Amino acid sequence: MEKNPMQLVITGDKFRGVIDEFENGNTPEIAQAKKRLKSQHYYTLHRSEAELKEMGIPKTIGEPIFRSFESFQRLEAAQTLLTPEQYRQMLLDLGAGADMHNGEWEKTIQEKVVDAQGKTEVVVKKVMSPGTPEEELRPVLEQNARGLETYKMVVRAQMDMITRKYGNMLEKIPIRELITHYVELARDFSDAQVALSMAAGHPDFLDPSKPEDQLLRKRIEYYCRVGKFALDQLNFLYMGMVKTDEELAETMSSGCFGDESCQQSKDYLLENDPAFQHQLDWDQRVLPPA
Repeated sequence: MEKNPMQLVITGDKFRGVIDEFENGNTPEIAQAKKRLKSQHYYTLHRSEAELKEMGIPKTIGEPIFRSFESFQRLEAAQTLLTPEQYRQMLLDLGAGADMHNGEWEKTIQEKVVDAQGKTEVVVKKVMSPGTPEEELRPVLEQNARGLETYKMVVRAQMDMITRKYGNMLEKIPIRELITHYVELARDFSDAQVALSMAAGHPDFLDPSKPEDQLLRKRIEYYCRVGKFALDQLNFLYMGMVKTDEELAETMSSGCFGDESCQQSKDYLLENDPAFQHQLDWDQRVLPPA
């Protein structure tokens, strides 16, 4: 087997200054943003724990939104649509509000109290409330929303390009062709795991009432799972953990590999997404938003 080409999965120096600043910088602004971006459990400040439980959504996405600042910038959509300044601002916006869900603050409330004679009076009390006062939280929520909108714009453009490129052929590409295009695959799906986690666990990322967001969810659930699986299998092959190309081909031909949500998303795309009917076209590129 040829040498593993993972070392080739790099994309220029466009965002190098921003990445170096966030990886190595220690200003208060960067340190606070990095604390939230790299938290093992990226979370929303917009919903209470009780609201999330009622919605059936986890408290967090279960992983950092930026374990590596390299992965996201490898996406062609990030390279095409964002300037370094926009990438930096997106990171600051998504990272705003570290620790605001912790701690307590003193809150003034009014309670009606009935005394022994049946007389009602209003009593003013000070109590401790969890989280952060609303007037302090509101501008942070607006900042988070701006960052999330930028992130979503990039993911949407990336998934649109991936759909036009792979159509319904991603599971059917010959192994030797996958190997030839390994670097391109690795760039296309470099943020696949986080996109899957955001779609599954961030209540403000996708709006279930919007058809375009429903379509984006299904594209993420299908392409990111299959693309990530294909890359994992190719890496196993390079490391000698899969004995032959034929074994890999047999694994890749098993559809969604037993993943029910992946299969459901594939069925949805077959029925509702005309672009899913495309044949393989390696020449497709990211298009600016309409």
